[in-house]
Amino acid sequence: MTSSCTSSGSSWYVDPATTGSGNGSSWTNAWTTLDAINWRGVRPGDTIYLSGGSTSQAYPAPTMTIGASDTSGAPITIEPGVDAGHNGTVTFDYSSCGSTCGTQAFKLNGYNYIAFEGLHRWELNSLRN
Repeated sequence: MTSSCTSSGSSWYVDPATTGSGNGSSWTNAWTTLDAINWRGVRPGDTIYLSGGSTSQAYPAPTMTIGASDTSGAPITIEPGVDAGHNGTVTFDYSSCGSTCGTQAFKLNGYNYIAFEGLHRWELNSLRN
Protein backbone atom coordinates (compact mmCIF):
# COMPACT_ATOMS: atom_id res chain seq x y z
CA MET A 1 0.00 0.00 0.00
CA THR A 2 1.29 3.46 -0.82
CA SER A 3 0.40 6.86 0.56
CA SER A 4 -1.76 9.38 -1.13
CA CYS A 5 0.14 12.60 -0.69
CA THR A 6 -0.77 16.11 -1.70
CA SER A 7 2.55 16.80 -3.41
CA SER A 8 2.77 16.43 -7.15
CA GLY A 9 5.95 14.35 -6.99
CA SER A 10 6.76 10.73 -6.32
CA SER A 11 6.65 8.96 -2.98
CA TRP A 12 9.71 7.15 -1.63
CA TYR A 13 9.98 4.89 1.41
CA VAL A 14 12.53 3.94 4.11
CA ASP A 15 11.80 0.98 6.40
CA PRO A 16 14.53 -0.94 8.26
CA ALA A 17 12.18 -3.91 8.67
CA THR A 18 11.45 -4.54 4.99
CA THR A 19 12.91 -7.37 2.92
CA GLY A 20 11.94 -6.37 -0.62
CA SER A 21 14.10 -5.14 -3.49
CA GLY A 22 15.33 -2.05 -1.63
CA ASN A 23 14.62 0.43 -4.43
CA GLY A 24 12.50 2.77 -2.27
CA SER A 25 9.40 2.51 -4.49
CA SER A 26 6.98 1.16 -1.84
CA TRP A 27 6.86 -0.02 1.76
CA THR A 28 7.52 -3.56 0.50
CA ASN A 29 10.56 -2.42 -1.51
CA ALA A 30 11.68 0.39 0.79
CA TRP A 31 15.26 1.48 1.31
CA THR A 32 16.34 -0.14 4.58
CA THR A 33 18.69 2.61 5.80
CA LEU A 34 18.92 6.35 5.43
CA ASP A 35 22.27 5.87 3.69
CA ALA A 36 20.55 3.76 1.02
CA ILE A 37 18.38 6.64 -0.25
CA ASN A 38 19.08 7.12 -3.94
CA TRP A 39 19.24 10.90 -4.01
CA ARG A 40 19.88 10.90 -7.78
CA GLY A 41 16.30 9.66 -8.24
CA VAL A 42 14.66 12.12 -5.82
CA ARG A 43 13.12 15.08 -7.66
CA PRO A 44 11.43 18.39 -6.83
CA GLY A 45 8.10 17.79 -5.13
CA ASP A 46 8.94 14.23 -4.03
CA THR A 47 8.19 12.94 -0.53
CA ILE A 48 10.39 10.52 1.41
CA TYR A 49 8.43 8.63 4.07
CA LEU A 50 10.29 7.12 7.03
CA SER A 51 8.51 4.18 8.63
CA GLY A 52 7.49 4.79 12.21
CA GLY A 53 6.35 1.17 12.57
CA SER A 54 2.98 0.51 14.19
CA THR A 55 3.85 2.57 17.28
CA SER A 56 7.55 3.49 16.86
CA GLN A 57 10.59 2.60 14.75
CA ALA A 58 14.17 3.22 15.86
CA TYR A 59 16.93 4.19 13.45
CA PRO A 60 20.17 3.50 15.38
CA ALA A 61 22.63 6.43 15.46
CA PRO A 62 21.77 7.86 12.06
CA THR A 63 22.90 11.01 10.38
CA MET A 64 20.57 11.73 7.50
CA THR A 65 22.77 13.28 4.83
CA ILE A 66 20.66 15.18 2.33
CA GLY A 67 21.81 14.64 -1.25
CA ALA A 68 19.46 16.72 -3.39
CA SER A 69 18.04 20.22 -3.61
CA ASP A 70 14.80 21.55 -4.95
CA THR A 71 13.00 24.82 -5.53
CA SER A 72 10.88 26.91 -3.21
CA GLY A 73 7.74 25.86 -5.10
CA ALA A 74 8.53 22.14 -4.96
CA PRO A 75 10.59 21.14 -1.91
CA ILE A 76 11.61 17.59 -1.08
CA THR A 77 9.49 16.57 1.89
CA ILE A 78 10.72 14.13 4.54
CA GLU A 79 8.16 12.85 7.02
CA PRO A 80 7.04 9.86 9.06
CA GLY A 81 4.85 7.36 7.21
CA VAL A 82 1.11 7.96 7.13
CA ASP A 83 -0.02 4.43 6.26
CA ALA A 84 -1.16 1.91 8.89
CA GLY A 85 1.82 -0.06 10.19
CA HIS A 86 4.19 2.82 9.37
CA ASN A 87 2.55 5.81 11.08
CA GLY A 88 4.21 5.53 14.50
CA THR A 89 6.98 7.73 15.89
CA VAL A 90 10.28 7.88 14.00
CA THR A 91 13.11 7.68 16.56
CA PHE A 92 16.71 8.55 15.75
CA ASP A 93 18.37 6.64 18.60
CA TYR A 94 21.91 7.58 19.64
CA SER A 95 21.90 5.82 23.03
CA SER A 96 24.04 2.87 21.89
CA CYS A 97 27.07 4.88 20.77
CA GLY A 98 27.89 6.80 23.94
CA SER A 99 30.29 9.70 23.44
CA THR A 100 31.28 8.58 19.92
CA CYS A 101 28.09 9.94 18.34
CA GLY A 102 28.21 13.07 16.30
CA THR A 103 26.04 16.05 17.00
CA GLN A 104 24.17 16.17 13.71
CA ALA A 105 20.97 14.28 13.04
CA PHE A 106 20.62 15.95 9.63
CA LYS A 107 23.34 17.23 7.30
CA LEU A 108 21.96 19.54 4.63
CA ASN A 109 25.32 19.97 2.85
CA GLY A 110 24.24 23.27 1.33
CA TYR A 111 21.07 21.84 -0.21
CA ASN A 112 17.94 23.98 -0.02
CA TYR A 113 14.18 23.53 0.11
CA ILE A 114 14.00 20.43 2.25
CA ALA A 115 10.79 20.27 4.31
CA PHE A 116 10.58 18.16 7.47
CA GLU A 117 6.91 17.45 8.18
CA GLY A 118 5.08 15.66 10.98
CA LEU A 119 7.58 16.82 13.60
CA HIS A 120 5.23 15.75 16.41
CA ARG A 121 6.08 12.16 15.35
CA TRP A 122 9.91 12.56 15.35
CA GLU A 123 12.11 11.80 18.35
CA LEU A 124 15.85 12.27 18.83
CA ASN A 125 17.08 10.03 21.65
CA SER A 126 20.44 10.78 23.41
CA LEU A 127 21.83 13.12 20.74
CA ARG A 128 24.89 14.83 22.24
CA ASN A 129 25.61 18.57 22.16
